[in-house]
Amino acid sequence: MNPNEGFVEEIRETGATVVRLDRSRFVIARSALPDQARVGDFITQTNQKTFQIDPERTEKRRQELRRMTDSCMQ
Repeated sequence: MNPNEGFVEEIRETGATVVRLDRSRFVIARSALPDQARVGDFITQTNQKTFQIDPERTEKRRQELRRMTDSCMQ
């Protein structure tokens, strides 16, 4: 596991909060995120200054959240 990877929790004008799988948080510069990044995306650091979205992990989490929401609504 890359120590600087996780789910985007919040995006602000100058930075973004990311939650690691161990639930610890870190903040990165907004400029380090891909332009299309959204809250909930899973990102991985590619070098010292940039991150990329992992579409497979992002979609897997979204499906899990939908499943959990659907089961709570029944």
